[in-house]
Amino acid sequence: MTPRRPTLLMPLFLPNVEVAFRGWMGGAVYVQNLATVLSQLPEDERPRIVILTDGGLDAALPRTLFNLAAVEGIFEPSGKPLAVKPALAPYILAADGEPDPARITALFDEAAAIFPVLRSMFNPNKALHWIPDFQHRHLPGMFDAEEIKQRNSEFRIMTHKDHLTLFRAVALLRDRGIPAVVACTGRAIDVRHPAYTDELNAFIADNGLQDHVKLLGVVAPDILLNLFRHAAAIVQPSLFEGWSTVVEDAKAMGRPLFLTDLPVHREQAAEAGPNAAFHFYPPGDAAALAGAIAGAWSSLAPGPDPTAEARAETARRLRAQTSARAFVHIMRDMQAQS
Repeated sequence: MTPRRPTLLMPLFLPNVEVAFRGWMGGAVYVQNLATVLSQLPEDERPRIVILTDGGLDAALPRTLFNLAAVEGIFEPSGKPLAVKPALAPYILAADGEPDPARITALFDEAAAIFPVLRSMFNPNKALHWIPDFQHRHLPGMFDAEEIKQRNSEFRIMTHKDHLTLFRAVALLRDRGIPAVVACTGRAIDVRHPAYTDELNAFIADNGLQDHVKLLGVVAPDILLNLFRHAAAIVQPSLFEGWSTVVEDAKAMGRPLFLTDLPVHREQAAEAGPNAAFHFYPPGDAAALAGAIAGAWSSLAPGPDPTAEARAETARRLRAQTSARAFVHIMRDMQAQS
């Protein structure tokens, strides 16, 4: 007996997680957001998510995901169940109430799709591959030769951020009498460029920006959202993006946003509707960013803005439902073709 609703197999074990999510908090956020919006679908539309992990129940991401409605089971790669919700139990237990290896194998084999797949290790007919970006092609100095070779190889089989520009813009604004203060969050260490934080701190000190730039490091999600909520505006100075969670958070709270003019940012902004205050600037152009902030300065005010938040929340719920249904449609289409 297998579930009638489509099953999504979610591999969160080595090397899938270790290679892709180590030091990359956004990867975990994407996975959690996907599971969240799928969980918000009506039960008859909701897919079943089955997690595979070799980290046991001590692994933070699987344990967090298990609290969501769509996630019904956590298994070791061997098929040993670690945690199973009552809704899934009938599909994997034998008559004696013990896990049936054959049923578990069938559950895995008959999954409609496998996501996220960041390495070429799964059935290509069911794998939804995820390529975060092509930084190694544009910034090869940030990767060693072996990693470049591996990424090129993996991407063929399957087919960070520009803080200094922001800080230069803040210095230009200060020199124009605009006392902008930016608070930066996120991991202080990038394994591909260990000296990056030291370079940023040196730039801050050399340019006397200690009162204008605050490096907060990693903050809890609720604190991050409150920073967004109370900020006069948000800046996303990224040079490379797959789909920016910063943009999505700003959209969800109705906050003004200054962001690099990347096609994916344009796409995300278009979804926010005509009332969103998004300002674009060419990547790496500190003068343009400073000019955009200076031009909007008189209209910027600290939040929160309950009216904008309520409007943005209504739009967010609609986007979430549309996205979840689109993902399920992809799963069913893959299942029909496999």
